[in-house]
Amino acid sequence: MRAVTVGFMLALTAAAALAQSPKDRIEAVRHMRLGRENLRAELYDKAEAEFRSAIKLDSRLELAHYGLGQVYMATKRYADAVAAYTNCREAFHQ
Repeated sequence: MRAVTVGFMLALTAAAALAQSPKDRIEAVRHMRLGRENLRAELYDKAEAEFRSAIKLDSRLELAHYGLGQVYMATKRYADAVAAYTNCREAFHQ
């Protein structure tokens, strides 16, 4: 579990470093964290909105795309989930 947490934090830091500006980076990460919290609470509409806000601020924040994919999987929107995961992969390779 610790390795997963460390990996998550490294990925978050790397993604945040690629944001448009420091302000955008901070806001994108804040929205992504809120999205994760809402996802854990199964508040899917709120989670989707937060992940979308994060992506709008920083489209290279791959964990926001991944979280959006998780929302879509949980709500059985499978085609949207595939698109979100594809965007996650593309953001990772940017």
